[in-house]
Amino acid sequence: MSQIKKEMRPELFKTVTKLALTPHFLDVYNFQIACEKLIPLEEGYVKDPDDLGGETKYGISKRSYPHLDIKNLTLADARIIYYQDFWEELPTYFMGVDGSSLMMNLSANMGVPQAIKLLQAALGMTGKELDGIAGPATRKLLVEFYYDNRDDELISKIKEKASEFYVSLAEKNPSQKKFLNGWLNRLK
Repeated sequence: MSQIKKEMRPELFKTVTKLALTPHFLDVYNFQIACEKLIPLEEGYVKDPDDLGGETKYGISKRSYPHLDIKNLTLADARIIYYQDFWEELPTYFMGVDGSSLMMNLSANMGVPQAIKLLQAALGMTGKELDGIAGPATRKLLVEFYYDNRDDELISKIKEKASEFYVSLAEKNPSQKKFLNGWLNRLK
């Protein structure tokens, strides 16, 4: 049995295995597409001393998952982590495949709360509204963008905010400058 299945919440495992038979099929489809886009960006085992996440494989870091044997992490385990700890936290229902994939990509790279803060800023939220939680106010604005057919506009704004975040991060921490081009390439 994989190391993740042993630790995974039983109710989530049941949910993941039954989703294809429920109305959540589209959500699972979008998750699969997001993973197909994400995994090539994160593939492989890396132990770069300058990487703030430390040892990583498939984008899963030792810093975030100190109890896991990262070097021997399987792709199946990584997908379960992405679904349980990333996808379920993201407001992807009204983002379509491209928006959902972008949010998954950003979440894997900078964490779910920071990715949601960028989404909130792209939606026009400011100040204390930028809390990194996809609560009712965030979801309401997201639904408005969706029903106004402004998906492409939102994706562009999220990419702009992400680019600003990455540049700021590299400026604040010179050891991270070597990752900047890679981070910006993720946004293309």
